Amino acid sequence: MVLTGCSMVENTVEEVITPVVEKTETIEIEEKTTPTFTPTVVPTITPEPTEDLIDVCSPLVEYAIENLIEMMSNPYNPPIPGSDDPHQGVDFSVIDPDLRIALKGSAVQAILAGEVVMVMNDRFPYGNAVLVETPFHKLPAGWKEKLVIQTQPGVFGTSPSLTCPTGWDFPDQENNDLSLYILYAHLDTPAVFALGDEVDCGDEIGLIGDSGNALAPHLHIEMRYGYSSGIEGSMAHYTVSANESEMRNYCRWRVSGWFRLLDPMDLFFTNPNP
Repeated sequence: MVLTGCSMVENTVEEVITPVVEKTETIEIEEKTTPTFTPTVVPTITPEPTEDLIDVCSPLVEYAIENLIEMMSNPYNPPIPGSDDPHQGVDFSVIDPDLRIALKGSAVQAILAGEVVMVMNDRFPYGNAVLVETPFHKLPAGWKEKLVIQTQPGVFGTSPSLTCPTGWDFPDQENNDLSLYILYAHLDTPAVFALGDEVDCGDEIGLIGDSGNALAPHLHIEMRYGYSSGIEGSMAHYTVSANESEMRNYCRWRVSGWFRLLDPMDLFFTNPNP
């Protein structure tokens, strides 16, 4: 069969593609910053060197320094400069509580470490005695402070009432090295020390006695500061047995001004190691 007037039309369908637009959200990311720390500089402090603690002992083994006041039988009462009058030290006695008399025999010990520069065996007026020198740099700090404010040693410039050998008022060797000298006198028996021996705080010096110019048993302590020269050996006076060297030393020690007096009790009650 023939179809006329009619044609076959092919329908073309166009596919319309609608683009899909994806919406992109912009997210702002805050950048975290790492904090910067400036280190704190801690200064290095170098501690100042401290002085070694130096021991100070009571002169009486059985009695503490705090008890020395009640042991004192004759206080420090210095004369005018250049005079040999008493009392140029301090006396300590041990009293029998019942009989009320002074006793011999209590042990005497070194107050400070030092060197023995004099030994007197039955010499007038100190009897049996020992003199110990401690150089300034070996003294306790508190005691150094006491010494630096003292008048510097030097000749008093007065004529003593003593008969003194030529050259007694000048040291054999002049220097500026100060020392502290401690005399332990009227000991019961002659000292066992030799010149140049070293003693430590607490070493036994001897026993309380009544040798020399002592009316009753006691320990006589004298303290002086002076230059580290011009006095060693022994000393004596007021006796025909005293030789020239002993008399020269005695005059230098007592009346020259080269060895200036200190009150022992003042030093005992000064804090040695502040």
